[in-house]
Amino acid sequence: MKKLSILIVLAVMVFSCAKENLNTITGNLKGLVDGSKVLLATTDVKSGKFIILDSCIAENGSFKLETSEANRRCFIFGVEAEKKIEAEKLSAKQPHFQLFLEGFSDIALDGDVTDKNGWTSLDAQGGIFEYEPAKELFALSDSLSEIYNTAAKMYTVDSLKEKAMEIIKSFGEKNMKLLDMQREFVTANPDVAYSAALMRYEQGYFRLTNKEFQERFNTLSERVKNTPAGEEINIYIERKLASEVGGTALDFDLPAIDGSRIKLSDFAGKYVVMEFWGSWCGPCRAATPELIAFHESIAQPDSLVMLGVSCAEAKEEDWRKAVEEDKLTWNQVIDANQGDGISVMQAYAVDGVPTTFFIGPDRIVILRGHPIKVLPQIKKDYPQFFEKQ
Repeated sequence: MKKLSILIVLAVMVFSCAKENLNTITGNLKGLVDGSKVLLATTDVKSGKFIILDSCIAENGSFKLETSEANRRCFIFGVEAEKKIEAEKLSAKQPHFQLFLEGFSDIALDGDVTDKNGWTSLDAQGGIFEYEPAKELFALSDSLSEIYNTAAKMYTVDSLKEKAMEIIKSFGEKNMKLLDMQREFVTANPDVAYSAALMRYEQGYFRLTNKEFQERFNTLSERVKNTPAGEEINIYIERKLASEVGGTALDFDLPAIDGSRIKLSDFAGKYVVMEFWGSWCGPCRAATPELIAFHESIAQPDSLVMLGVSCAEAKEEDWRKAVEEDKLTWNQVIDANQGDGISVMQAYAVDGVPTTFFIGPDRIVILRGHPIKVLPQIKKDYPQFFEKQ
């Protein structure tokens, strides 16, 4: 307990060395074009939509941003001078630097953005980046990014593919170490809001059951639970509980590829295999043969239907092209915000794709998981759908 108290005092000291109730982020970046714009943004805890907190014009490779927001995940984007600043056009797929604002601090960024991808690997000083228990986490995370980027470049060269796979194997081993370190950090730092961010966004927690996840969340301090990072977890838990096995699948209304609209309730009285995927997602496209084989094996199409929900598409034409190229002949819709401003992917608490739901005629979720596991289970448990009458 004494050690934990010391850590909490240290955290308060580290995150209080700034102007009162103000986070200041400065940057001195090579390749940052004079006259270009630098944006500081965060996301709405409910809808996930980007909100611009501050912006400035770069001068002599430098910028300064300020915000009264704290204890939440933020993003820094570089925008060309001639482009308008529009929150709705921001995307996590654009080159950006991600940081967590723990309390109020002065944060300094340094690096080279001559190549736009340089935004993802800036050096940061101050705030959570100076919190001693977190330093090893960030160092290992940076190392993993370098390994992944190196392997990705090598894999594009046929003669280097074998070597790239060896590097990727080492990536997997180090990644498991990182996940263990993240869990240890959360346990040891219940009054640090960054612990909530690790719980919400790091993949090690996606494997937990709802009960396990709730138990871990309950170990955080009340102060952290009430921060924006904590609020995100509360919303996530509510959505995940509703869309887990035994929950009632949320109805929705999405545009279909043929120009019509499709609701989940349109399939009332039928079993539905619903696949969340994306044209940009390699594992999703790799799973396509399994889905096609499954679809072709359905002998009772009046009782069992398939529905593809394409998520986080940069352009609608990417989705249409992928459906055509992969010859996806079952129902296809593209995700969009519903009346409450959140996407169907968010409403179903889908953290990664591909994710498959098997939904009963009463809209109760029967199975949820990766298609490679869910599809064989459906065939095993419901053989009548694959037997010709």
